[in-house]
Amino acid sequence: AGGRTAAVSALWSALGVFHAVRAVAADERGRRRLLHGLGLLCVGVLARELWREPALLAFHEQHRHALATEHPNTLGFAMALLLPVLLAATAHRRLRAAACVYAAAGTIVLLATYSRAAWLALAGSVVALALTTRPPPRSRAGARHADRSSRWLVEAALAVALVLALAVAVVSRDRTGGDTQRLRILGTSWSLFREHWPLGVGFGSGNLEPLFPVRYLERNGESLFLFHSHDLYLDLLTGSGVVGALAALVLFATVARAAWRGLSRARHRAARAEAAGAATSFGVFLALGLVDTPLYHG
Repeated sequence: AGGRTAAVSALWSALGVFHAVRAVAADERGRRRLLHGLGLLCVGVLARELWREPALLAFHEQHRHALATEHPNTLGFAMALLLPVLLAATAHRRLRAAACVYAAAGTIVLLATYSRAAWLALAGSVVALALTTRPPPRSRAGARHADRSSRWLVEAALAVALVLALAVAVVSRDRTGGDTQRLRILGTSWSLFREHWPLGVGFGSGNLEPLFPVRYLERNGESLFLFHSHDLYLDLLTGSGVVGALAALVLFATVARAAWRGLSRARHRAARAEAAGAATSFGVFLALGLVDTPLYHG
C-alpha cells in the first residue's frame, strides 16, 4: 500500500501494548513494576541526552534541536503523558523516593524540549493532581491540619502553573511565524475534510501525504511537506471523516468513563492519587490533541 497503512499498523501495535500493559497491571506487584519501567525510561532518556549534551541543563532554547531521542515535541508530549502518573506515585510511601527521582528526570527532559504545549500540560497536571488528591479531614484537629496542608499544596501548584504559563508567553514571542503557519495548516486540512467529509482521505499521514502539499500550495502560494494537521481532532476528520471521528469519540468517551469510575471509587489518598494520575494523563492526551497529533507519535 505504499506505506499508507503505517498509521493503522501503529494503531494496532498500540492496542497490543495496551492489552499487554493491562495484563501486567492486573495486580499491585505488576502495577509497581510498570511504574518503575516508565520511571526508568525517563531516567534513561535524561542520561542519554546529558551524555550527548551536558549543557542541556542550562535550559537554552537552541538546545532543543540537539535532542537525540526523538523530535522535541514528541519527547515533550511523552514526558507530559508520563508525569501525572509519576507525580501521583509520590503519594505512596513505599514508592515516594523512586517516584520523586523519576518525576524529576521526566520534568527536566520536558523542560529541555521547550515544547510549549508540554509545558502547559505539566502546569495543568500539577494543578489537577493538587485538587484531586487533597487529604480528607478525619477529626477537628486533623481537619485544620488537612485544610492547611491542602491549601498550601494547591497554592504551590498554582504558583508552578503560573511560572510555566509566563515561560510559555516569553517563548511564544519568537514563534509567531510558526504559529501563523499552523493556522494555515489547519485551514488546508479543513478544506480537504470538507471535500471528503463522510469517510475522509484515509487514516494516517501516509494518505495525507499526496494531497496536503498540493492543496497548501494552492491556498498559500508555497509548498509545505507536512503530512498531519497539527490537530488530532481535525486529523481524524480529514483522515477518516465523520464516521471515523464518531468512532474516536466512542473510544475517548469509554476511556473517560473508566477514568471517572476509578476516581469515584478510590477511598484512600494513595489510591485516589493513582486514579487521579491516570485520569490526568488521559486529560493531557486530549489537550495535546488540540495542537498536534499524539496518536501518531512513537
